[in-house]
Amino acid sequence: MRNKFLIAATVCALLAGSCSTNQATADIRGVDSSELAGQRTVLQPGDSGPSASDDGVDNSDGGGDGDDPSQPVETDSGETVDRSQGRTGILTKASSEAEASERGVFELICTAVKEAAFDPIQGGNSPLNFFIGNSEISATSTNDGNAATDISTSDGSSCPGGRADLSSYWVPAMYNADGNVVRPDSVRITYSRFTHDGTKIQAPPAGLTAISGDRTATAPQSTAVAIWNCFDSGGTPRPGYGSDATSLIPACASDESLTLQQRFHQCFNESASPTSNLARGNDLPTAATGPGNTQIGRQCPSSHPISLPGLSIELRWRPGTIGSGSDGWYLSSDDTNNDGSPDVPGGTTSNGGWMSSWDTEIAETWVTNCIQTASHCFAGKLGDGTALS
Repeated sequence: MRNKFLIAATVCALLAGSCSTNQATADIRGVDSSELAGQRTVLQPGDSGPSASDDGVDNSDGGGDGDDPSQPVETDSGETVDRSQGRTGILTKASSEAEASERGVFELICTAVKEAAFDPIQGGNSPLNFFIGNSEISATSTNDGNAATDISTSDGSSCPGGRADLSSYWVPAMYNADGNVVRPDSVRITYSRFTHDGTKIQAPPAGLTAISGDRTATAPQSTAVAIWNCFDSGGTPRPGYGSDATSLIPACASDESLTLQQRFHQCFNESASPTSNLARGNDLPTAATGPGNTQIGRQCPSSHPISLPGLSIELRWRPGTIGSGSDGWYLSSDDTNNDGSPDVPGGTTSNGGWMSSWDTEIAETWVTNCIQTASHCFAGKLGDGTALS
C-alpha cells in the first residue's frame, strides 16, 4: 500500500486559483506551451455563471471543514480518525453524511491538470487531450508496477485526497468555432452503481487501464459512451437528460451551459487489453428489487464477469466561457487530418482514458459505503463521516 503520510491535495486549490484568470498563455495550470506553440489560442474559463453546478451539486464544498491536519478528527459518528496513523492529509471530517440515491454515487470535484498531445494508453499520433487527476502523467506513464513509470509513485493529484487517488483521467480537448482551445469551467469524476446489483460491485483493481469510446469514429457513437447536453440557468437540460440527450456536441445558446459525460462500461475482464477489457452489462428480462429498494436492470456477461463502479468524466462549460454559443465546437480528435478544422460532426469521436491508481483501503471504503448501499456521496465524502480533502 502506498505511503499515506503526505499532505494531501493542495494541488486543487493551487490550480483552481488560476482558473478564473483571463490570461491566454499556454502555461496556465501546467500546460506545456510547446504543445500549443504557434497552433491555437487557449481560452480560460469565463468568470460568469453560478459557482455551484447547475444540477444541484455544490462545487464549493470540498468535503473538509478546515481542521488542523496534524490533529485527530472526530467523525460525524463519533469515531476518531488519527491522522498520525496512516491517513495524514487525506481525510477530514465530512460536513454531512451521504444521502440516499437510486444510483449509488461517489463524486469528486477536480480540475484539469494540463493539455498535452499524448495518450498513455493508445499512444500513436494522439490529438490534444485534457488530463485530470495525476499531476505527473506523461506519454510513458503506466500503472503496471514499474517503479520508473508507474503513476502510483507520483506526488499528487488535481482531485481531492492527494495520494489517496493517483488515477489519471483524460478526454480530448475542446475547440470553439474559431479553432481555439476552450477549457471547461468545472470537472467532476463520478463512480456510480447505475442499475447493477450494488452488492456485487468491486473497487477498481490495481493496474486497471481502460478506454471509453473511439477516437477514430466516423459516425455518432451511442449515448452509453458519451452524453452531451445543454442546461439552462436553472439546471434544466435541453431537450432532456438521458434518452433524449445527444452523442454529438449540441449548439447551446450563450446563456446555457454545455456538458459532457464520458462514460466507461462497468463489466471487467482482467485478462483483456485496455481496448476491450470493459463491456456493457446485459439487460435482465425482468427487473428485480435490489439494495435500497432500487431496480437492478443489468448484470455482467460471463466474458466480463467482474462488476465495477461506472466511471463518468463530466465536464461543463458555462455561460461566459461559451460566449456566443457552442455552435461549431468540436473535439481535437474530430480533426482527423490535423489541419485545424473538424472532419466529422463535433463530438463524433468522443473518447476517454482511465489509468486507475486508488489506495486500496480508500477505494474499498467508498465502494462499500456509497456504491453498495445506494447512497450519494458528494464531493469526496466516504460515507463514514470523513471525506477526501
